[in-house]
Amino acid sequence: MNLTVKENGIRVANTSFKGTKIGVEQIRSSYERLLGEIGFIFVDRIEHRVRYVHGATTPIQESSLLVSWRGDSDVLWIERGGFSKEIIIWGEYDLHDFVSDVLKSVRDVWTEGAK
Repeated sequence: MNLTVKENGIRVANTSFKGTKIGVEQIRSSYERLLGEIGFIFVDRIEHRVRYVHGATTPIQESSLLVSWRGDSDVLWIERGGFSKEIIIWGEYDLHDFVSDVLKSVRDVWTEGAK
């Protein structure tokens, strides 16, 4: 089952996951699935950082939408142009809320990073 669905042409968190609790370990093992569903492609792995680029913004340049997973500090770092947001992973999350937060952050960075 997908973590996201399209509603009225917009990708949103799948409501089937409301109430599903997840922790840092589950996020570590499934964030790539979420990024794949929303169009990100693996770029490279350097030490504790794994980078992905949105398929609509390849090849990589300043205006590309990038996500990095920093495994040493459990942080998702979303950036475009000179704008970025980070999601620090700790504790327990509702899976639906976590996916919604990631989608909102990606949209915010996409918009703000284009300015």
